[in-house]
Amino acid sequence: MSIKIFLTGSTGYVGGALLHVLISRMTDCTITSLVRTTEQATLLESTYPGIKTTIGTLESRDLLISEASKSDIVIHAANVDHVSGTLSLLDGLKSHHSEGRSALYILVSGTGSLPDETVKPGQPMPRVFDDVINAEEIWNLPRDRSHVAIERRFVEEGEAANVRTVVVSPGQIFHTGVGVGKKESYLNEHPRAMFQHGGAFVVKEGLNTWCWVSVEDLAEGICLLARRHLDQLAAGEKDFGPGYGRDGYYFAQAGELSVTEQAEVIADELFKLGAIKSTDIDHIDEEHAKRLHGWGVLLWGSSMRAHAQKLRDLGWTPTTTDWKALVRRAARAEWEALQAGQVKPVTGYSQWE
Repeated sequence: MSIKIFLTGSTGYVGGALLHVLISRMTDCTITSLVRTTEQATLLESTYPGIKTTIGTLESRDLLISEASKSDIVIHAANVDHVSGTLSLLDGLKSHHSEGRSALYILVSGTGSLPDETVKPGQPMPRVFDDVINAEEIWNLPRDRSHVAIERRFVEEGEAANVRTVVVSPGQIFHTGVGVGKKESYLNEHPRAMFQHGGAFVVKEGLNTWCWVSVEDLAEGICLLARRHLDQLAAGEKDFGPGYGRDGYYFAQAGELSVTEQAEVIADELFKLGAIKSTDIDHIDEEHAKRLHGWGVLLWGSSMRAHAQKLRDLGWTPTTTDWKALVRRAARAEWEALQAGQVKPVTGYSQWE
C-alpha cells in the first residue's frame, strides 16, 4: 500500500520547492497538498500529474484532522505560528497510535528564536547555536521568543499522543527558482527597501550575521528525515534513529553571512543594472530601518547564528554554497518587477506562504 504524505504550504515559498523535491525523491508515496483555491489545485495537478489536492485553509479544522488521520507523514510547511492549524494536524495523527501505526509530523519553523536581545542592532552575536551541543539550551529558550511557544506545545502534545514530531528550523532561506510556489522571502525586502531608501544600506555598523540555506537544500533535509522514518518502519525498527520529540530539533543551515556582505552584493548587482547610482553603503539607525519596513531592525539589524550538525550527522550535505548568486538573483528579480511596474507591498516577517 502506498505511503501517504500530507503537505501544507505547497504553493508557498518553502512548500512549493519542497513539493518539487518530494515528487522526485519520494516516488513510492502518494502526496496530497492543501490548497486554498481551485486555481491552485489545477496548477499543481497540471504541473505534477498524480498529485492529489484538497481545498481548504489552516482554519479548516475538520478537514485537517481528516487528512492527517489518513496520512503516514504530515509536513506542515505553511505558517508555523498558526496555532490551530498546526495542532489540528497533530490531532488528526493521534488515532495512529491506537491503531498500531507510527506517524511522523514534520513542522517547518525558523531560527527567529535565536536573536540575543542584549546584542545591539548592527553588532555581531558571538554565540552560534549547535543543534547537537546546545540541544537542551535550544529546548529551554524563553517561550516569549518567536516560534518557541508553538514549537514547545507541538512537541509536548506529540509526546503525550505518541506521535513522532520533528521540528526543522532553517535560517534565512534563499530561493533557487524551483517549484510553482512563491519565489520571494524577506531577502527580497532588502533590495526593495534600497529602492525606497535611494541606495544600499545596513543598520548601524552592519556587523550582524545570519545563517542561511537554499530552499532546495532545506527540502532535501526534510526528505531525508521522511525517508529515514519510512526505512526504519520497513525494517521493523521502533526507534526513530535521527531523533524526534525533544530530541527532534534540526537546524537547516549551509553557511552564514553578515548583512554588510549581503548589502554589498545587492548593491553591486543593482549598480550593474543601473538601478542605483553608487555601490556606497549607508549606515542607518533603527528608526530609519523601521520606516523602511516594520520588521526592518530584525531583518537588517539582528543576528541569527545556527549550525546544522544533526542533519549533517545523517549524511545531509548542502549542495548550494554560492550565496552570492542567490542574493544577486533576488536583487535582479526586484529590479525587474519594479521596471515592469509591479508594486510590491511590505510583506512582513514570513517566508512560508
